[in-house]
Formats: sequence, C-alpha cells, structure tokens
Amino acid sequence: MLSCLGLAFLLLSLLIVQPQVLSCRVGDQRECDAAPFVPGHNLIGEGFDMVTMQRKGAYVIDMETYLNPNRTCTLCSNQLKGHQLQKLPVSALDWRAFSQTKTYSYGGFHTSVRTATHSAHKRGCSAITGPLRTLLNYSIEFNYQSSFIMFMYIELFAGCLFVPSYRVSTAPPFSSEFLKDLARLPRYYNSSTSSHYKDFLHTYGTHYIHQVRLGGYVARVTAARTCLSTLNGMSSNDSLAFFKTLQVHSCVSMGIEVGLGNFKLSNVPSPCSKFLQNHGFSTVFSSYIHHHYTVISGGNGWSGEFSLTHNDSLGFKNWQHTLKDHPDVVFFFLRPIHLLIPTKTKRVGIKVTATKYLEDNAMESSPREPECTGNTPNLARNCCPQQVLKGTLRVTSIRAWGLSGDYAGATERLANKRLEIFVNITDVINSDYPYWTVDYNFGKVYTLQVLAVEIWDEDLQYDDLLGSCVRYLSQGDNSFTCAAESGRFEVQYTLTCDPYLTGERCGQYKPSPYADTQTFSILCPKYCRGILIFYFLKNPIRPSCLT
Repeated sequence: MLSCLGLAFLLLSLLIVQPQVLSCRVGDQRECDAAPFVPGHNLIGEGFDMVTMQRKGAYVIDMETYLNPNRTCTLCSNQLKGHQLQKLPVSALDWRAFSQTKTYSYGGFHTSVRTATHSAHKRGCSAITGPLRTLLNYSIEFNYQSSFIMFMYIELFAGCLFVPSYRVSTAPPFSSEFLKDLARLPRYYNSSTSSHYKDFLHTYGTHYIHQVRLGGYVARVTAARTCLSTLNGMSSNDSLAFFKTLQVHSCVSMGIEVGLGNFKLSNVPSPCSKFLQNHGFSTVFSSYIHHHYTVISGGNGWSGEFSLTHNDSLGFKNWQHTLKDHPDVVFFFLRPIHLLIPTKTKRVGIKVTATKYLEDNAMESSPREPECTGNTPNLARNCCPQQVLKGTLRVTSIRAWGLSGDYAGATERLANKRLEIFVNITDVINSDYPYWTVDYNFGKVYTLQVLAVEIWDEDLQYDDLLGSCVRYLSQGDNSFTCAAESGRFEVQYTLTCDPYLTGERCGQYKPSPYADTQTFSILCPKYCRGILIFYFLKNPIRPSCLT
C-alpha cells in the first residue's frame, strides 16, 4: 500500500515541433504606427514574486515602445494571421510562431509528496509552467479534505497551438514607472533604508519574466482516495497493485483521449472504465473515489470542462482556434531583478533584500508521511483502516430492580451477556435489586452484531429466564433499559471505533487531525513557495537562483 501521501503526474501536452521562422523586416514610422503588436507582446518583462508565485502586474521592462531612435521598428509577417504585418516592442527578441503540434503524454508515479518535491528540485534552476502553479494552488485549496491522502495530479497541458515565443533583450529599456521608483530608491542599503527596498520588492517582486512561450493550457487535476480504495474491498497490497499496475495516470490519459474524441470508451479496459465513471467504488461513507478540478488559461469561449467517458471535444476544438488571438503565458523563464540594476550599490541592496525575503519564507523541511507500524489491528502500514464497522466493546455495568424469583428466598440473579460466540457469565447476587459493576471486554467486534443480555434466576434443578433484550451497538458511552417479567434491568457499555473510523457504527472513514496538519504543512509552507516550482537547487532554503 502507498505511504500516506502519493503523487502521480500526467502531462498531456500539445507541443510545437516544427517552428516556422517568420519573415521580419524593418518598417518606417508610418508602417509601424499602423501595424498591430504581435499577440501577447506585453506578457514578458513583468515582475514576479517567487514567494507567493504571483505575477505582480507591475512592469520592469518597457514593452510598449516599438520605435527605435531612428524612428523605425521591426515588422514580422505572421502567417498564422494571414501573413499580417505585426510589430515587435524594441525589448523583444527572437519572436517565433509555430504552426504544427504533436500530442504526447508524460506520466510519473510518486509514493509521497516528499519524493515528488525532491524530484522537482533535482531538475534545478529552470522554468515555471502555468499548469504546475495550477496544480500547487489546487492542492492547497482541496487539501482541507484530508481524506484525499493520495494524490494523482493529472495535468492536461492542452494548448500551445499556433502561438509565439520570444525573450527580452540583454539590455532592455525600463518601464517609466520602474525608472521612477528605482531613482527614488536610496543609494545605499542599511537598516534605516531597508524598508524602502522592501517596498520596492513588494511592488516589483524578486524576479522578472525574461522569456515566454505563449498559448493556452487546460490543467485538469484529479485526486483519488487511497484509504477509501482500501475500504472498498482491496487489501493494502491489492490497492498498491491497482494504482501501479493499472497505471492510474495512463487510465486518466485514456479518459482524456476519449473526451477529446481520439479514443472510444469501449476500447478502454474494464477496470479503467469503472474508475473513470466512479463505478465499483460506492460505499456507505463516500459517494466518489476521485474528484477533479480544472483551470483554463488563454483563449476564450470554453470552461475547460469535458467528459472522460464520451466524445466531448467540440468546446476544446473551438477553444484551440482562439489561442492565436488570445494567448496567455504557458511557460516562462525568470531572472532576478537585481541583475538589471546598473547602479552597483542599489543592485547589492536589492539582492540582499530579495535573499532575506526568500530565506525568511523558505520552504520548511517536509515531515515524513505518517507511518503506522506495530501490531495495531485493522490498520494498514499507511494508517488506512483495512475494514469499516470495527470497534472495541466493553460492558461496564448491569443493574436490575423489582425482580421476583423462587419461593426459597431472594432471587438469585445471573446476568448472561451474549454477543454471538462471545459468552460471559456474571457472579450470582442474592438480591431482587442486583447491581453488577463489571468490565467485560469483548475486544474487537463487528459493529453490526447485536448485544443480547439475559437475566436468569438460578435454581437447584433448573434456571428461570426472567428477562432478555437485544440492542444494536452505537459508538460511545451508551445505556439501555429492558423489561423483565417483573421489574427492569439496565446495561451500560462503551463502543470505541477503530482508529480513523467514525459514525454511529464505525462505518465512516475519518482522517486524523495529524493528517490534516501535515498535508497542509507539506503543500502550503510559508506562502507555498517550493513545491513543483522547478526553481531552487538541491537545498530549497538557499536562494541559489539569485546568484
């Protein structure tokens, strides 16, 4: 069985494989003024905060100026727009559009958030994709339901169709606001001026977007419940076999192909088909075994939702055609802002401020996932209960009043508790008002069984049954009263559900508070910087990308 948290990623990408080098030429001012900008011309040069993982909306680079000092500009013929001439900002270089796409999928299986995070950081100082940020934000938003203790993140990176890419020039002109704020910044960084530098970073962030690929993406994230899979009748080993052998990310990939009209559900293997339809997983405590969340970026006219069980591709196809007119950032490289600053003292001050800001908000070391070792009955190694409707039963007292027995004297009473094969007999008390203080531990019981209690009058020749009753079990401290032939008797008992079970008869899965806390600390440490960001090197606390 998987350890308490698991991750799997599926990246279904429409990547451009054959770029079309566009024909560009120099245009005069009349042509430049009349020509529109290339699509997405202002999506680079923006400030970016590496702690909050947010674009700041404040521009470091001037992306609106298009005329050179000699009153000319660069015009490119965009074949994706009917060979329309479009102008480039003076800060933009290497603008290219792409006309061919190829669909392929990438998948990986991770047994924990720790391994997934480690795998991401091993990739080093690279780039950030929109779907990865979507995945992170979804994890934070959705994880308050800690019953999702195994995550399969299926990212549909379904855009990048008919879109450009470009980068900022080596020494680009600054935006007018950035120049003003930079000029107002104190020349030297010290304790008295540090607040000014913090305000500067608050406005522009720690980095700026240096290079982009534009287009659109649909990020569809699916979370599946491991404990509920186990409780649906699979042993821990079977559950692991299900997720590995069936290759859930491949299963969802097939569902995506079905939804996009490239595959028929009838050709999908039966176990996968049931998984996609949430069939075969119903229980008394959960209506579904997996859930998904979708975010769309770029294009317009489509919500990003589509079925995994039938052809539902019309919205997707129409959305693709809108990307060339309404692109968004899909993939981008970042550079530290301080590398742009010409004044050495200010450059050092901004770097020191950014370094401290990143270190103060660095991702804390993720604790190990919960692991339940030892011999706790009904608990798998990953802390998932193996069966529901299980608990420990104790009968703590039995008392009776107003009983009548034989003529020899006070009624001798015998309380006989019976729970299927479990039989315990109390001591005999010579009284019409007997009270037994007992602690009868029946141990682990199936909570749909009943507790049967009988009161007997013990005689020399044979015993007389004075009263009996049967009650279903309920979680917690309980008591019930039953009638005898004359008088009544009361029974008190305690039913304690097995770990991580709740409900009247222990029939529902209940994640532990520890799982809630730990899941959140892993996925949202200090403004959520550090997981699946592909930005920091081996030690995520050291801001090595600032050097």
